[in-house]
Amino acid sequence: MTQSLVASFIQFAPKSTPAVEELRERCRRSQSQLQVTQSENQLLQSRLKDVQLELETCREKLLDTRNQVERARSETVVVLEAKNGKMSEGVKKEDVNGRPPDTIAVTTPIMVRVPCILI
Repeated sequence: MTQSLVASFIQFAPKSTPAVEELRERCRRSQSQLQVTQSENQLLQSRLKDVQLELETCREKLLDTRNQVERARSETVVVLEAKNGKMSEGVKKEDVNGRPPDTIAVTTPIMVRVPCILI
């Protein structure tokens, strides 16, 4: 039984073993590729951190802009600003559908651009 196992191992073994120099060359190439891959990984990790910071900045700007839009759309704020003489473009006093003349109607949509550069 043992002899048959040893014989089968010998049968499946490679016919020739690679030369020592060939193995050393494979090792050098693998180490070189490892260094390249590690360098690429470091660059990508750095880039990821930069993009994540930029994303967070863009999210904060978007939130601020949304708040500004909501504030501009708020009828109470629009009325108060109109009374103080701070009427925005696209906002005018008018008598609409029986509203008293001291109320305000927003006549144009409010568009706000949020600058955000993703690299």
